[in-house]
Amino acid sequence: MNWKHVAKCCGCLCCCAKKKKPFADALKICILGELELTPPEVNLDEPYLALGYGLNAYFDILASVSRMFFWAFLFAIPIFYIYGIYG
Repeated sequence: MNWKHVAKCCGCLCCCAKKKKPFADALKICILGELELTPPEVNLDEPYLALGYGLNAYFDILASVSRMFFWAFLFAIPIFYIYGIYG
């Protein structure tokens, strides 16, 4: 696994480690080769894709929920003000 995008301090450790292809990726490439299909290109622009789509979905949901709470807070400010006036 390539950890260069996670922390710069482990860059020297990653360079010294032996590079080997994960078993699941090698198996997928072999099966696609047997079926005479081309393997999909890996998108290295998004570093979190290396960790899976579940992590991307988690961050998307986290962003959506934070936007929802922000808008709920903005709409609730008048209510906070009204309740604050009457002590």
